[in-house]
Amino acid sequence: MEDIYCFWPKPQKGVPIFINGVLTESYNKDNPMPPMDYDWMRNRLGKKTDFPKELWLVVKEKLLLFDYYPAFKGVILSESFLDILKKNTFKDFYQTTKLNTISAKGKEITPKKYYYLRFNQEESLIDYEKSEFLLEDDANFEHVLKVGSGIKEFKEIYLNNTLAETNFFILRDRMFNKYLFSNKAFKKEIEEANLYGFDIIHYKTLPYAYNEKYKAYN
Repeated sequence: MEDIYCFWPKPQKGVPIFINGVLTESYNKDNPMPPMDYDWMRNRLGKKTDFPKELWLVVKEKLLLFDYYPAFKGVILSESFLDILKKNTFKDFYQTTKLNTISAKGKEITPKKYYYLRFNQEESLIDYEKSEFLLEDDANFEHVLKVGSGIKEFKEIYLNNTLAETNFFILRDRMFNKYLFSNKAFKKEIEEANLYGFDIIHYKTLPYAYNEKYKAYN
């Protein structure tokens, strides 16, 4: 099995723990953060979606500096990160649209150009038969196998032998489908670009990251 890595957000200056904002098709100063009631938002990951040519990312943050951030059933990428991604896959593998990023008061809050991206393909990579974990009280093993959710603590994660056709991918599993995964080659290229706001962790250390986040949100 090839080494697989996960891109895990790292809260710090300009990288919120949870981004407080919305994606909207226009900016209205009288209602800057409307409900995200759009067909493209309701579509699930792994299916093609028709996006507008540009969207507005309106947030209650004072500063955004990250180059990668999972949010809104997809990922927000800086232009630098997106340029590397484009070189490593086929265009049909993902869909993207430009973001106008401002605060709820209409002020600029970042020097970076951002894009919203969603993937058209997903990978089933985690071998739950071999992996070791504790279930949530109302979950069962069949539910975990079917949708990849219902786990409150991982002991160890094993991967199956199915590798993605591209250097990076997302998982079908609900617990991890917001995060970007990659092989060693893509990881190295991203590291050499000195991008900001995330760690790249080996899949064997993923249980520790997942368990800490689960405890923080429950």
